[in-house]
Amino acid sequence: MRVYPEEGLTMVKVSEKPKNKFYAFMEMKAIALALLLLIVIMALVDYAPDFVIKGLFLIVLLILLFRMFYVKIGNFFRSENIEYNTIGKIHFRDDCIEVNNEKRLLSEINRIDISNYDFVDKYIPSQDNPMHSLGISNFITITYKDNSVETIQFMQENENHLMWFRNELMHYHNLQLIDIATIKRVLK
Repeated sequence: MRVYPEEGLTMVKVSEKPKNKFYAFMEMKAIALALLLLIVIMALVDYAPDFVIKGLFLIVLLILLFRMFYVKIGNFFRSENIEYNTIGKIHFRDDCIEVNNEKRLLSEINRIDISNYDFVDKYIPSQDNPMHSLGISNFITITYKDNSVETIQFMQENENHLMWFRNELMHYHNLQLIDIATIKRVLK
């Protein structure tokens, strides 16, 4: 997907609850349940009938197999288990930054920090978590001259998404709103 500067950055807000509650349960609680059932099996092995022990063992086996196939193997094809809402757009202009059509004048801004390490479908090496990122762990922090701070979370479509805004970001750097280290990292 190609991004144009006129489109701006998509602002997001992360919700509290995971989008897939069953998946969230299977991540860790299934292992705890399987271990608890194994302890019960070991405690009852001398006292319970064979069909009870075999039934409990079958339940443990099914939990572990389901976890292996649904969670572990499914993680190769799954994105992060995060629910988020799109709440607007950020546009970089020569005289201001527009956040949801509200202008933040550059003359009122003291500093702009950008943290943009995440992008859509970024590979996340992990055994217990999904392997693909949603690209929403990026932040723009605007410090105003009155020492108030505004942090905006945004989605980055690809690794070079902010390159489309290089003219505006270089203009902000020339106004000494963005430091050189941030510009080098963001614009590579």
